[in-house]
Amino acid sequence: MTLIERLQSAMRENARAQCLAEHIPPFTAFFHPRDLLTSLNYAVPDAPLAGDLSAELDALRAAFRRRHRRLRLEFIEEFAPGLGHALLAGGLLEEARQPLMVCTPESWRPPPHVPGLSVAALDATAPLEAIKEYLATNELGFNPQGSGVFSDEDALRFRRELASGRAFTAYLDGQPAGAGMFNPPRGGLAELVGITTLAPFRRRGVATALTAHMARTAFELGASAAFLTAADEAASRVYERAGFRRAGTMLAYIEPLSVERMTARPSPAPGRSATTARPGSTTLTSPTPGPDEVSRSGRKAHPRDLCARACGIIRPSQKQMCATPQRRP
Repeated sequence: MTLIERLQSAMRENARAQCLAEHIPPFTAFFHPRDLLTSLNYAVPDAPLAGDLSAELDALRAAFRRRHRRLRLEFIEEFAPGLGHALLAGGLLEEARQPLMVCTPESWRPPPHVPGLSVAALDATAPLEAIKEYLATNELGFNPQGSGVFSDEDALRFRRELASGRAFTAYLDGQPAGAGMFNPPRGGLAELVGITTLAPFRRRGVATALTAHMARTAFELGASAAFLTAADEAASRVYERAGFRRAGTMLAYIEPLSVERMTARPSPAPGRSATTARPGSTTLTSPTPGPDEVSRSGRKAHPRDLCARACGIIRPSQKQMCATPQRRP
């Protein structure tokens, strides 16, 4: 199995651990049990695909529509190099194209020294107050307007997920400055997610140091490689300083907002935001709120999801950008 195949497999299994999986050949769809955000509901190809996928995409649309989700796919471009063209032909839009990066024990590099920086690693035995501080730091790093308040129940639920994974809080001169975590390693690969730095501490090397610490811990726990999806090229340079190297490109494709719910009406004129209807088919439209409407609703995300929606390390559709020394994601 090639590295790209291993990475795609690890991503698929990470999604399976957090979502409800439904096999819709030649795809597997993953539906989050609580959240409608598109970044947490998506399909992944089971194998390299290309060509006319009209019937297969219709089946996916129906499955997402039944669950009131917006159709979205994400995958590694090098795993299925012809799939992007097939999805565009099927009416989807390219939503994101982001660097996929990998670090091994051989490529890992110690980060530049940051005076006053320390990193606390949290596992399933960590005190609840430490877990809540981590969750608050993670939330405020992505959303400075967030409450930063989490209950004991939130912390307990999140802590149970740390049996094999780890969460990390970075401190600068004793103050929480950043946070991140990695999912339980699968097939020897640990995915780093949710890395963020609080606004007052950016551009001081926190993100690079935190990422390096996380990767080294994953190696100490037996992972043969750590990987992440950077928000953009600027963010990728932060991770390069910790020894991460580009391995591929993560792609996300999404249905236009006007193609969510089935209505029997004529296809719109060219240039309208809708799929191109095939002869005998109908066009899809939807009042279902998109990810931005849902995220603005004020609902607090499940603690685990705060990290699954990675910032500089994110699932491609997440609109929040990575908080790194280069820029705030």
